[in-house]
Amino acid sequence: MRAVVSPSTVGRSRPLDGLECIRADLRTAGNLQRACTGVGVVVHLAAKLRGDDALMISTAADGTRRLLDAMVATGVPRLVLASSLSVYDWSAAGPVLNEETALEPRPEFRDAYTTAKLLQERIARARCAQSGIQLAVLRPGVIWGPGREYAPTIGQRLGPFHVLVAPGRQLPIVHVDNCADAFAVAADVRKEGTFNVVDHPDVTVRQFVTDHLRRSRRFGLAIPAAYRPFLAVLTLIHRFVPDAMKAMFPGFAGPARFAARYKPVRIDGDRFREAFDWTPPLSYEACLERTYGGGDPEPRLAR
Repeated sequence: MRAVVSPSTVGRSRPLDGLECIRADLRTAGNLQRACTGVGVVVHLAAKLRGDDALMISTAADGTRRLLDAMVATGVPRLVLASSLSVYDWSAAGPVLNEETALEPRPEFRDAYTTAKLLQERIARARCAQSGIQLAVLRPGVIWGPGREYAPTIGQRLGPFHVLVAPGRQLPIVHVDNCADAFAVAADVRKEGTFNVVDHPDVTVRQFVTDHLRRSRRFGLAIPAAYRPFLAVLTLIHRFVPDAMKAMFPGFAGPARFAARYKPVRIDGDRFREAFDWTPPLSYEACLERTYGGGDPEPRLAR
């Protein structure tokens, strides 16, 4: 097994036994063909999550093109691509969001990450269809776990105050360990298609925040916020406030961004479960234990 890791990770992780590590920047590296030689499947997880918008987009586009060039040159037959639920048109989504839901038609009103993921998918689909490479696109929910305990799609956090937007809605999450297992299964089972990946769809925003505070031993005050009135206010602001002033508002204030983060829909992950006969190896309680260790047995969320 071989892993291509960013040069910026030098000294931050210890390679697993039996894992060959190649440090390379997908945009510039000259050793991608060596990395792809003799492998049966490439799992493409590389992406920039923050920073300069242009760099985020170019990393996704140029890196994916160069990786696919190396795969074609060395005859790798299969690609598993990590995409995101962010590619969907959440504003137009109905009560259930599944793989047939329309994609975001105007990602410029969302963010660079959405633009990058849409472009990355488009490049991969076109090149794989042209070259005959099998392609499985996995769109995980918000990945959480140690070091990333608080999902950004909860609402807004101001010190001990937690504004929970539509607190009864499903929180579209997948624990990092369950997500890793899903990609491992997708690499082994040679099926093509596009698949949403969520592990515990019954977990609500309110429950997740309650468990986060209980396990982290923190006090918090929950402030529920209804989705539709909040969205209506932001839509009016977006319509009537001059563009120069909009830059002063927080990133979630755009209506399209707000919908993508907080719209109450049910995210359907059944296609992946059925196609790959997949059951998350960790229960929700096990995910909490893996993330926090032992916690306070009593919730500390004040309502």
